[in-house]
Amino acid sequence: MVEDAKVESPRFTKSLKDFDCAPGGCCVLECRVKGVPDKIVWKREGGEIEDSFEFRTLHRGEICTLVIGELFPEDAGKFTCEASNAKGKCTTSCTLSVQGNFNNVNSVSTNASAYHPPKPTPPPRNGNFKAEKDQLIKDVARAVTTPKPAQTQEYKVSSFEQRLINEIEYRLEQSPPVLEDPDDDVFEDVEVGAEKLPFFVMPLKNYHVTVGTGASLICQVSATPKPKMFWFKDGKQISKRSRHYLTSCNSEGECELRIPELYAEDDGNYTALATNPLGRVSSTARIAVSSHRIMNPDMVADGIVRAPKTPEKGTLADDEESAVEKYYRPVFVQKPPENVQAEEGKLVRLNVKVTGLPLPEISFSINGMPVRSDATHRILVRENNVHSLLFERVSMMDEGTYTIVAKNRAGTNMARVNLKVKAREYATPPTFVQRPVATCAAVGDAVRLEARVLATPRPVITWKKGSDQVVHSHRTQLYQDDTGYVCLQISQAEIDDTAWYTCSAVNKAGIGSCNCKLDIYCPRPEVRQTQMRRIRTPNRYANLAKVAGVDMKESLAAEGRFDHLPESEDL
Repeated sequence: MVEDAKVESPRFTKSLKDFDCAPGGCCVLECRVKGVPDKIVWKREGGEIEDSFEFRTLHRGEICTLVIGELFPEDAGKFTCEASNAKGKCTTSCTLSVQGNFNNVNSVSTNASAYHPPKPTPPPRNGNFKAEKDQLIKDVARAVTTPKPAQTQEYKVSSFEQRLINEIEYRLEQSPPVLEDPDDDVFEDVEVGAEKLPFFVMPLKNYHVTVGTGASLICQVSATPKPKMFWFKDGKQISKRSRHYLTSCNSEGECELRIPELYAEDDGNYTALATNPLGRVSSTARIAVSSHRIMNPDMVADGIVRAPKTPEKGTLADDEESAVEKYYRPVFVQKPPENVQAEEGKLVRLNVKVTGLPLPEISFSINGMPVRSDATHRILVRENNVHSLLFERVSMMDEGTYTIVAKNRAGTNMARVNLKVKAREYATPPTFVQRPVATCAAVGDAVRLEARVLATPRPVITWKKGSDQVVHSHRTQLYQDDTGYVCLQISQAEIDDTAWYTCSAVNKAGIGSCNCKLDIYCPRPEVRQTQMRRIRTPNRYANLAKVAGVDMKESLAAEGRFDHLPESEDL
């Protein structure tokens, strides 16, 4: 009872402090507690942290320590240390911030762990707390840097990646001879007619792996004579003396490219090229590497671990010799003209094709500022190695001087293009405010079919007679002025001019048309009335009257013709 009375409730004499750390580093959280706590518990956001190789907890005397071997963005949050005994408990907290971008797929954090080694045994107490803590930090660093078991899985490439792979294979099979090592064997002698072109019995496979693991690309080739094998990464030849990429072939034609430890820069397309006197064939596979930062335990100092610098893309590692001995400066075999003029809102495409060894990198810039793909600009690469800067709808903001830079290890080449954008005109479709009217005219008369049309810009006017177009001639004249007045004049109308006439107006904004009927008639000829002349002709009756003494006038008179006849009693 007396001993229990001497036990005090735990209290922290040195609280946790807030930390700002960079991703990939090692962090040590430390606090001091008085009393005799029975249990020390570390928590993050309320969840208890278990002691492991990545997250080590240490309690010696009054000092409580939490070591986080490798920081990731998801490790940020509120950390709490809780000390408790029979008399009570106390807590202290701090906020850990992880600043910076670190894309990681299989990260090791307090939330989830991609690699779970056996739970460590607590180190023996030797009375030297500082030595114990330093050893603990080194153990944590070594735990996170230990290469994990290889977990390769087959990877299905996208259609774009497949087109890129086909382009790489095509370029390698059509490119100049590869650089052979002096130690390579010569082709064996075979009988005439027994030669066989190399072909892949087992092609390479695509894999998805994580950083820190190993990977192997294996293929099997059959050919007569036995082919020579060359390996490439993204079109660049891999030296057979490289200590990072290990190559081997056996007598059965199985060839292997082995990478003992993968880095983020190893992500890419790998090609196996088999060649013999008959020709060359290739097989390409992609290794997709999940970015995971690897730490070196030798860089641990004072509880802080800084991630090692990895070689930049396009450069060689310290342990790798030059992969290609001969370089060729980029040369433009296709480029756009120096001056390009386009209309606002139209599609514009700038195409370039560059050759060089190694394959040059192409970049576009406008007035010194880089051009990137966005909603209105797209940078495309076709299978024939043509790079294109595409403007789906060019605007006035796109006007300027574009610089196309092609760069590789051998040098730099550039081309400049001045893009002029013509402002889009205000356009309205043609509208007829005055239509031609139906007309009737006689043969030989002059006929005018008139109309008035409004449009911006000025439209193109065409006349049609039925389905035949009317052309300007000495008999049919076409007129148009800036006010919109249009006219078709026929100097001397003919019967054949009778038809339906159509007037059409066309501009960029649209089309408009109207029609009318023209009738041509032929007038009737005038009939002249002539007075008949009396012609005196001899008459036989007149001659008889003269001879017989008969008065012809009296005998022919109707009144006196029957006066001398007696009346009949019967009437």
